[in-house]
Amino acid sequence: GAVLAVRAVFPRPVPLARALADLERPRRPLADLDSTSPTPGMADRIGRAVVRVVESTGLVDLGGLRRRLRTLDKPIEAHAFEKLLGGVAGFLLPVVFALTVTAAGVSISPAAIAIASVVLALAGFMYPDLGLSEQIERRRRDFRHSLSAYLDLVTIILAGGGGLETALQTSADLGDGWAFSE
Repeated sequence: GAVLAVRAVFPRPVPLARALADLERPRRPLADLDSTSPTPGMADRIGRAVVRVVESTGLVDLGGLRRRLRTLDKPIEAHAFEKLLGGVAGFLLPVVFALTVTAAGVSISPAAIAIASVVLALAGFMYPDLGLSEQIERRRRDFRHSLSAYLDLVTIILAGGGGLETALQTSADLGDGWAFSE
């Protein structure tokens, strides 16, 4: 905890390439924000704070995780919030259970509660990562299948006498799903 606090107060300098990439990222103008558009919620703010703290420690490289999550169109902030929420829920579950059982008149060893809290907190923290590789592989497989269908459509339209630009645009319009919109 002390190391995290010191690293949060004195963060590592941001590499120039990353700072320039952040400047190039398109931003939504404030005029586009109206009462019907979604605004960043508490989960997004907490996720951003967790990512900043983890990056400031320098112990974890989040670049690889960002690339993997980009495949799923899932922001790293949402993933960080899920991990934090899972860890906190896993930690509190045995405590709430122990309080309920103690209120009923049964005593439980504090050591057992502490061990269960730590184990379930680690399990809750790791839970969002369990199916991540499988989801990414499924998404890549779906993309390959959609790309194959797209190329088949392009070939058919070109063989039918359509122009190249028409074949590409019409094939993209005929398909549905995230891969065709990409």
